[in-house]
Amino acid sequence: MKGAMVLLVLLAGAGAVYSQTNQPDPVLKRSLSELHVQVNAVPKPNQAQVGKVKVEGIAVQLIKTDHRLQLINPAAPAEYGDAEQNVVRDPVTGRVQGWKFLSLRF
Repeated sequence: MKGAMVLLVLLAGAGAVYSQTNQPDPVLKRSLSELHVQVNAVPKPNQAQVGKVKVEGIAVQLIKTDHRLQLINPAAPAEYGDAEQNVVRDPVTGRVQGWKFLSLRF
């Protein structure tokens, strides 16, 4: 009797799982080539491109900005960048180790 009850519960559960198949939305089925998505990367205030080399850091940000005192203003608008862009963190602990004055990426 218990075996029949367990079998009945298992069959009911399998039927419920099988009946709840979700069909993907036809809009989401379109391929990426049909969507024509264009991504424009906005350069950060502390970055500059020199040929194939990307230069970034506090020195670049000082050269690019008109109002240099805004770089030390904690209430400066977002256009002057975030202070987190110019710090170097320890990859293990996440604590700040220093400032990034000039960094070159090849």
